[in-house]
Amino acid sequence: MDVRFEIWRQPGQFSLMYPGSWTGFVLMSLYLVLGAWFLFVRCQDFKRMGLKAWLVFVTILFLLLPANAGLILSRPAAGALLIAPVTVLRSPPTLSLLALLVVSALSLWLGPGPGAIAGLWVGVTSAWVSPQILTDTFALAAWGALLGCLWYQPYRGRFFDLLRLTMVIPVVAAVGPLWVLSFNRLVESIHLGTLLAIDYTAAPFRDAGLIWLLNGLVAGVIFTLLFWLFPRLRPAQRSDKSSVFSHSLRARLMIALVPLLVLSVVFSVMTVTQQAISLARQQALEEMSRSADNAASGTANFYYTGANLLEEFSANPALREPDTRVAILQTDRRVV
Repeated sequence: MDVRFEIWRQPGQFSLMYPGSWTGFVLMSLYLVLGAWFLFVRCQDFKRMGLKAWLVFVTILFLLLPANAGLILSRPAAGALLIAPVTVLRSPPTLSLLALLVVSALSLWLGPGPGAIAGLWVGVTSAWVSPQILTDTFALAAWGALLGCLWYQPYRGRFFDLLRLTMVIPVVAAVGPLWVLSFNRLVESIHLGTLLAIDYTAAPFRDAGLIWLLNGLVAGVIFTLLFWLFPRLRPAQRSDKSSVFSHSLRARLMIALVPLLVLSVVFSVMTVTQQAISLARQQALEEMSRSADNAASGTANFYYTGANLLEEFSANPALREPDTRVAILQTDRRVV
């Protein structure tokens, strides 16, 4: 697994990188527009907050700054591809369980809107603990928004009842940040070539998937125990609205089959491409190893072979002529 856990990590220099290409800035603008639209849609979350709730919310935002350095989960990145822009290079994924637990609590008790703002703030302030990319901070905002949306979704049915389980919500919400990180890598590296972009697109799932899953499991266990011990702390949940999934049999078939088909095609392409890239890389490394072995085996004879060649070349009587000496030596060098 190779997952590392640190109780406390000393904050260092603030390191927040901006997009390195025009596509990155377009992506940043898209996130800002989507974020503004989401906050507008969830404006009721802020209207329900009284003065006390606002004071608690602002205080917690300040406390998130030191919380980013507590309970750190990290995992070494599996190989860095150095030909990509600096905003694509894979730094070791790092998550603060303490900070994300606080974001989860804000999402559960205040709603998806405050949870998204808290997640974005965690992403920005975590640049004091580990290097961050500006577009990647929206992955943490997606965590807070998705967790709150799953908790407060009011739809009826067994599937939606399952999504409302305290143990399930954080695990499902962990998929959102991974998709955002993957999309960021795709946009930033698409101009480098399709195969390389696909390799970077799969990197967040390969490098950070495990620690996001562990974060979701830890949050689910903690909030499940908390609500079991203190039932009054559990925020209210509704299930009084019919979903699009329940309107007709055709809607059920379409909603169930189309995402499965799309996901199966995407994962099949990613799997085959990843295997092809891994095989090509392995073959290139094996060929380099064979070339190095051949060169190493000939190194021992280089001194003697070189001495014999020099002796043979020096025996050429034409070297005594100044006019032809340079041409003869160049010819001998090409022969070797």
